Amino acid sequence: MYTKITACLSIGLLTLLSSCDQFQPDVTPDNAAVPQAVVSGLRQAFPSAQNVRFSVLEKNTVWNADFKVNQREYDAKLSRSGAVLEVFKAPQAGETLPVPVQNYLRIYEGFTIKSWSVSTDNPPIYRVVLNRDNVTMAVDVDANGRFYNRFSLSENQTATQSYAQQLTDLPAPIQAYLQGYEFKRAAVILSNNQKTYAVSAAKDDKIYLLQFNEVGTLLSSAVVSGAPQPNPTPQPNSQELRREALPASVTGYLDQNYPGWTLRRATAEATNGQISGYTVIFVFNNRSYTATFDGAGKFLRVAN
Repeated sequence: MYTKITACLSIGLLTLLSSCDQFQPDVTPDNAAVPQAVVSGLRQAFPSAQNVRFSVLEKNTVWNADFKVNQREYDAKLSRSGAVLEVFKAPQAGETLPVPVQNYLRIYEGFTIKSWSVSTDNPPIYRVVLNRDNVTMAVDVDANGRFYNRFSLSENQTATQSYAQQLTDLPAPIQAYLQGYEFKRAAVILSNNQKTYAVSAAKDDKIYLLQFNEVGTLLSSAVVSGAPQPNPTPQPNSQELRREALPASVTGYLDQNYPGWTLRRATAEATNGQISGYTVIFVFNNRSYTATFDGAGKFLRVAN
């Protein structure tokens, strides 16, 4: 699905050089030529692009283009029709994150900044990759320190790919769920041959981070911090989970000790993006129980 394809592109002449007509894939299985619409879409959006390299992001659907403009590195995602879905550019030498963005990131105590880039949107979005222990995530924040989106990355960052999605392009069940919300931002996440959607939306003065599977079924919903004060105090978040989003150790314990249990409600408690525990309210033999687990999914106690 993520086979890389390379190509030369001469933008200044507005034509492909004959020597670059043959695309040379890095890996031969499942490769395909870059559609002309994708090449033309990039050329139209960035006529001065140089050192262009295309790769397949999602087979027959989305392509990635790495290139340079005035020696600055860019990363663009384009649809099969050539529409530009998103563009991020690397920071220039000596460039730093805006102070409001740095202030917002204080809520992720203990995390370090692995990398960051800025979108070509107006106004721009800053994407910051944070890491702590085995947790890596991408956080989207605007120049004023307002939260826009967040999604997890694999420890090997390149193994997780993403691209932006407009509200009208989301699966119908997600659009239906978002009725009554103010849509903020959505990303398609491709990881381990699975496709999910990370969506942020506002309602009742709260910002929700919603995760859906490929067909649009809600996997999790969490209220996240919006824009903290210059010296914020980390606040825990309570995230409601569906059964399939619970760790295997949690469902495994319940399956073994309470066969046939049914879920009433499950939540994950998190501080600064780190899950510290799970609470599962379930029914077994017509009685309601509350089980708690630590952040690793280890059983702690049960009450009824």
